[in-house]
Amino acid sequence: MGLKMPRRRIGDAENKLRLLWCLSALGAATPEQLWPFVSDMDLMDYMTFCLFLGELRADGSVAEGRYAMKGVLYVSETGERTLRLLLDKLSPTDRERVTRSAPSYAQRIHERRQARAAHELPLLGMQRARFWLWEDGAQLMDLRLSTPRPELAAEAVRRFGERAPGVLALLYGMPFENEAAPLPVATSVDQALRLDAPALTDMGGGAFLASVPLSGTEAFWSLSLLLPSREAAQGWAREAARQEARLGARLCRALCGEDWSCNA
Repeated sequence: MGLKMPRRRIGDAENKLRLLWCLSALGAATPEQLWPFVSDMDLMDYMTFCLFLGELRADGSVAEGRYAMKGVLYVSETGERTLRLLLDKLSPTDRERVTRSAPSYAQRIHERRQARAAHELPLLGMQRARFWLWEDGAQLMDLRLSTPRPELAAEAVRRFGERAPGVLALLYGMPFENEAAPLPVATSVDQALRLDAPALTDMGGGAFLASVPLSGTEAFWSLSLLLPSREAAQGWAREAARQEARLGARLCRALCGEDWSCNA
């Protein structure tokens, strides 16, 4: 009979990294959606999963979205920093298995959402691309990119389908306060974006698309996001405008990965 090697003992810190890596690869997921993926990867048992997911939420490494993302978890900025600093402590085999399996699983759990990305005609030497996201017939997001770098536009279009949940989690997870001070209300998203300043579009039923331009040196974004009330849309748009350069850089990383820099 051949000798069977004992399984390597996994420490608490590595188990937390495993969970963060799984959630990062999926973009966003509820606990009920995340557990089957972790189980299929044979990374830990259910009690360990519950324990360390709870700890990651308590220390701010994992956050919960708002509005359309309520109940959905995603890796926060704190968690992203942890992954950048400690990812080499995670087994390369585990990283590769999760990375390989995540796109198809993410597609299944987000099947209610429809994501579309397309190149648009270049203008004044700038490559342009547009990204849309719907859920149950309602438009959640309209995102437009203008950049002098063709490879950046191509990468964003190529990866949008798998990265859309993470982009949505980033946008809905941004902290902001409702504001009563009115913003201009346009008759369409195109008209709102032409104002080149925070503006709203009335979508009916009390919901508004909040639109804001995000300028940078190598990537220029025009972003519109659906919020459930005028006050929420005004608060979100003003906070997005205040975080203009930082939010643009985070969008670039969320769409294209950590290896890409938009210098936003």
